[in-house]
Amino acid sequence: MIESYYWREDLLDHARRLRPVKNPKRWSERALVIFEKELMISFYIVRTLLERDKTSKKSDDYRVSVRCVPWNGRSLTKLNYFDIERLYSFDREFDDKISVKHLANQFIHSRAIFAIRDKTRNWSEIMLCSDLQAKNVLYRVSIDEIRKTLLFVGKDYAESLSYIWDPKIEDYQVKRG
Repeated sequence: MIESYYWREDLLDHARRLRPVKNPKRWSERALVIFEKELMISFYIVRTLLERDKTSKKSDDYRVSVRCVPWNGRSLTKLNYFDIERLYSFDREFDDKISVKHLANQFIHSRAIFAIRDKTRNWSEIMLCSDLQAKNVLYRVSIDEIRKTLLFVGKDYAESLSYIWDPKIEDYQVKRG
């Protein structure tokens, strides 16, 4: 990836489409798939920008507010992962802040992803977890928080880059400003 402009352009477009609208389209399986697909692509772009040093350190340090619903220890399989009311303890839910990269990995490697609409029929939150987190917590992330995160990363450019040779890894360490 030589120029990040085109990646950012898509990311910022996706973020803009997350704004609530007056009369959202009625739910359909197609609309849900497109919505989830855009989120996954958006967070793939986020991770790509982070890993290719196209953002400042601010994006690495940015923390996303989430609600965590602990796994209750019941058997979690490929056939029952969708039964979140039985598998997770919503009565023990707690607030946390996670890194952007960790959230991106939840989307990219999602075992379960559930899009929730509010009474206005706008998307209000996502519940998800990756394969690695499924037996730990289910994350609840508001659409507003996702939108803020995408806008933050999409507008965050590295102000400076320095490359320092590291003989241990036989590659350069990149310092971003």
